[in-house]
Amino acid sequence: MLNFRTALVALASTCVCWLAFALVPIPRAGGSPAAPTVGVVVFYAPTPVPPLPGVDLESFAADDLSRLLARSAPGRLTVIPSATMRRAEGDMRWQTVDALHFARLQALAKAVGADWLVVGWIPLFHADRGGGRSVPLPGDGADQPTADVDIVAQVFDPGAGRLIAETRQTGFALGVTSWQVSTEAVHAALERTIPALLRWLGGQTS
Repeated sequence: MLNFRTALVALASTCVCWLAFALVPIPRAGGSPAAPTVGVVVFYAPTPVPPLPGVDLESFAADDLSRLLARSAPGRLTVIPSATMRRAEGDMRWQTVDALHFARLQALAKAVGADWLVVGWIPLFHADRGGGRSVPLPGDGADQPTADVDIVAQVFDPGAGRLIAETRQTGFALGVTSWQVSTEAVHAALERTIPALLRWLGGQTS
């Protein structure tokens, strides 16, 4: 009788041990979950942005935001290189207005293997050339060029097929050339989107 009770106790202990083992999550290789993969889509401007020498502002905004995200959350986000995103968009014959179509966004996310897409808008952009000169001369009385911009950055969830978050920011720059102030104003606005984007994309540690 004693041996039977001892066997029951041993069996119960073994079952408890196996249950406890089953409830312990098995970590991924490396001991932590894989960082989410994020791609930044070429920006969309509802009102066409005036052409600037040597720069496409919609592509510049996407490339600059990719750099900012990668630099701000190393190891916590995997940011798809801009060249990969532009190549995939080219293969799909992407138009900037496609940012409005969720099915197209889902197809793009699948093509690049993105867990999330960041979709950007430039609803307002204004650049003042400063008295008409592209480079004002000292003492000629011309005002310095300025630029101001509104930026909207949205997070698209390909699995759900919808936008899940949005932030709106502004940027302003004053400088020497219209190219300089335009890119610096966009960069300033994009920098302000980073804290909100990192919260939504899981790149914050606190």
